[in-house]
Amino acid sequence: LDTGFLNLVQLRSLLKYSGWQEEHILELRDNFGTDEIRKSLDWLETVADQDDVVLFYIQGHSSYLRDGLDWHTFFADEWDDILSQRRVLVIEACQAEEFTEVTSVDPNSQLTVASVAADELGWSGLWEVGMPIVGGVFSHYFLAAFTDPTADLDEDGFVSIQESAISADKRQREYMHETIFTVPEFLAMYNAIGIYPERDQSFPNVVLKDNIGEPVFLNLEAYQFEK
Repeated sequence: LDTGFLNLVQLRSLLKYSGWQEEHILELRDNFGTDEIRKSLDWLETVADQDDVVLFYIQGHSSYLRDGLDWHTFFADEWDDILSQRRVLVIEACQAEEFTEVTSVDPNSQLTVASVAADELGWSGLWEVGMPIVGGVFSHYFLAAFTDPTADLDEDGFVSIQESAISADKRQREYMHETIFTVPEFLAMYNAIGIYPERDQSFPNVVLKDNIGEPVFLNLEAYQFEK
């Protein structure tokens, strides 16, 4: 997406702030093809053990994930090879749930977060449009929630990935209805393809599927006292 890798820069900053070592972070930017993603998954399989938090985050156009990467043919098998009991897959794309769902055949020890449902479109703001959020709206709110005390629903002092997804779901929906869909030309873009968000206040939806059953944290201090 033509936003200068803004969300990727924000994610890297968040991970480093949360205690992740530089050598434990791998980025793909310009070289973003099937072979590169396979290699990154192989890298995760090599470096991550059962107790590690493994995060795979990807942002892009759904058409590219579907046709350019042929996501459905390889990702699930590669993902299942990673031994971690805390595997987290986060996808920001239109119809994002379509791409998280490929892992549902073997859902053990994984948490998936899709920015929108399989039949929904997402929104990424461009610099030249002049709207408040540049980059993916979901990613903006998802990443911001980790340092937002109000997102800590169980008040344990740490915002989990699950809590961040819940916060992003609410705030993305509010932003879309209060900011984007109030602009006639933006709303017309959705209406032109048969989507009428003005009739559905629940649109769009972050889809969280949790097969881990306990909070998963990016902040490594949350695991400091684990036995």
